[in-house]
Amino acid sequence: MHHTAWTKKASTVPSDRIRPTPQLAVTGGKKGKAKTPVPEAPKSKAVRQLESLKNGLTASYGSAQRDQKGGCFCQAKDHALSTHSPLCRNCGLVLCEINLPQYACPHCSTAILTGTQQDALIARLEAQISETLTQEALLRERAAEEARRAVGAFPTLGNTTPPSRSAPPAVPQTRTVMSLNSKTKKVTVSAFVSTPSPSPSRPVSRAESIDEEPVRVAKPPVEVPFVSAAKQDPLRPWKDLSGGGAVYIP
Repeated sequence: MHHTAWTKKASTVPSDRIRPTPQLAVTGGKKGKAKTPVPEAPKSKAVRQLESLKNGLTASYGSAQRDQKGGCFCQAKDHALSTHSPLCRNCGLVLCEINLPQYACPHCSTAILTGTQQDALIARLEAQISETLTQEALLRERAAEEARRAVGAFPTLGNTTPPSRSAPPAVPQTRTVMSLNSKTKKVTVSAFVSTPSPSPSRPVSRAESIDEEPVRVAKPPVEVPFVSAAKQDPLRPWKDLSGGGAVYIP
């Protein structure tokens, strides 16, 4: 067989009539598809309160400071008794739920919780947050399943979010009116086209997401006002200074 420059194995001269073989680009690995991040559900008020309390305890660990708002001195008369620290371990002040455990006692400025109690409370709060989130997720899935059953859709598998159904567009409505002229005895046909306007959705009220500030009882004065303002009689130190005095009845 006669060998030419185009048939010789060791030849490097290309031919214009031979189509080059396309080479596939070799990649280093399989490129995965970018996953669309699933939007997180809004946190409820209970979860926000638990997380705020846990973050406050973590930030003030070992250095409890007084509440900038002054605390509350109602002694659980106007508010519920604190479930975390119902009593100051130094001065014995009864603490209501307004006095958060990450702050010091509003009266004696002593840390309400010890280090061991603070660690135990943080662990308990983390367990409560996890349990609350799990229960809320189950309730949302149950509500979504009931909504799908009410509509008649097929149930979805796993934790997939059902597609949101948009409201159908407004369809123009045509009305035909027939009128009879009493003089000419002729029938007139008129057509009217009306487009229904979509009902506006209810806006989200900002007052629902804002927590109201509780009413706090201020610290009582050191001296009784009417005692400090009245003039004491040295001959009658036992006199009733509240007003009126004792009345002798024979």
